Amino acid sequence: MGKNCQIPVGGIFIDFFIKSKVFIEYHSNWSDPRNKMNTKEGYMAQRLNIIKKSEYKGIPIEFIFDRKNYKEQVNEIKKKYSL
Repeated sequence: MGKNCQIPVGGIFIDFFIKSKVFIEYHSNWSDPRNKMNTKEGYMAQRLNIIKKSEYKGIPIEFIFDRKNYKEQVNEIKKKYSL
């Protein structure tokens, strides 16, 4: 997938920021170390909310949780955002 960049956004870190067009969070082995009860949906909602309140408001975020199909998901993201 490339180098994990850990972009600081509103007190959190986002894994990738591709060509200043889209954020990508990659979690092949899902876990939220801060809260074992957090769901993927809760995690995604939290990230979206933080981005909406930051200087990156309006930048989309994509999530990849499936290690087996991550290449296909990356290709879909490339097509979707013309990367």
